[in-house]
Amino acid sequence: MSILNVNGLTKSYGNRHQRQEVLKGLDFSIEEGEFVSIMGPSGSGKTTLLNVLSSIAVSYTHLRAHETRGN
Repeated sequence: MSILNVNGLTKSYGNRHQRQEVLKGLDFSIEEGEFVSIMGPSGSGKTTLLNVLSSIAVSYTHLRAHETRGN
């Protein structure tokens, strides 16, 4: 069972004349019980991704999160 589905995640900064895309069309899902790590060089968007997923930063995308129920 998927607990997080991300489809077409994008995030950019700036205005319409000087726009910098930092996340471009990310698609992924995380399954229940799966361990996930986010790795990449400095400036690759790791913190931006976590901020968008946690709703600290706003992005226009389709996120579907499902609560995991414990037994």
